Amino acid sequence: KARHGQDTMATVGDILAGGVSPTAVDDSGLGGGVTDRLNEIRDEQAFPEEFMRIEPIIAGERALDFDRFQNRRAEMGWLIRDELQNNRLDLPPDHKLVGELTNIKYGHDSRGRIKLEAKDEVKKRIRRSPDRMDSLGLALAGYYKPVVELEEPAGTHSSYKF
Repeated sequence: KARHGQDTMATVGDILAGGVSPTAVDDSGLGGGVTDRLNEIRDEQAFPEEFMRIEPIIAGERALDFDRFQNRRAEMGWLIRDELQNNRLDLPPDHKLVGELTNIKYGHDSRGRIKLEAKDEVKKRIRRSPDRMDSLGLALAGYYKPVVELEEPAGTHSSYKF
């Protein structure tokens, strides 16, 4: 769920009330404080990590599958695409989310890795930030990790496993 202008401790409270683990948090900017407080609560309460696993994610950081994706944002966007194409994801009836998902352009960088259109460009075109897509990407990223299978010594292939 996207949260703008909400007090960070209220966000922590919402996450705890939801009881979802793992929880992926946008760790850049104010989200870093949310991550820190959730980890602090987990440690204070001596919760086992599997009960309360926090996944700090920064969209611009190195992708887990660095050979295939330019950054985590591209990796999360492609994960959404793969899940939709393989009928493993049902979207809520949210026209803004559908609009964001159908308006993001992708391409390849000079290394041939998948990249998404710059967020500023998306904002100009749809006249708002694609926060719903970002939230969905974070939600999926908390559950999925790339599995790298060697096809041959010279190359790799990645897929996502739940």
